[in-house]
Amino acid sequence: MAREGRTAPPAVLTAVMWIAIGSLLVSILALWRAGRVRVLDLRTDVRKDVVELRLALENLAATIPVAVQSRERVSAAAGMMGGAMEQFRAEARADTATVETLRGQLGGIEPIPLLASYNTVEAKAVTAQEVRVRVQALRDKYLAAADTDAKTREHLRASAIARRNRS
Repeated sequence: MAREGRTAPPAVLTAVMWIAIGSLLVSILALWRAGRVRVLDLRTDVRKDVVELRLALENLAATIPVAVQSRERVSAAAGMMGGAMEQFRAEARADTATVETLRGQLGGIEPIPLLASYNTVEAKAVTAQEVRVRVQALRDKYLAAADTDAKTREHLRASAIARRNRS
């Protein structure tokens, strides 16, 4: 009782073919959407980073002139308005230029097309991280300068009090 040459009717084959094609399209769509979710998550993270970095750069831009003024006052009180003060001013000018450069880099990161590829968004995330590292280094530099100035001020106050007490 062997079946000889029996094939399915053409309508059944056509239906099976359309079901297979439909399943393939649904699978491709699901895979594409899963990839898009990753891109959209990373895109959201990059946008959040850009907002945080803009705020950090604004704060840093406001901190640098205050730090220079503080260093000038402390140096004048200590009688040390020499080359070190000029070097600090030059570094502050260079750092202010760096802040402007970093702002420009953020401007290049910010426009993220809705259908950007993962690699494109990832490259923007890497740039944002580089900016974050540089901003943190500058922030730490000026916090350390403020700490040094505070210690110098305290030492000058203690010296002035000691001189007053000896008189």
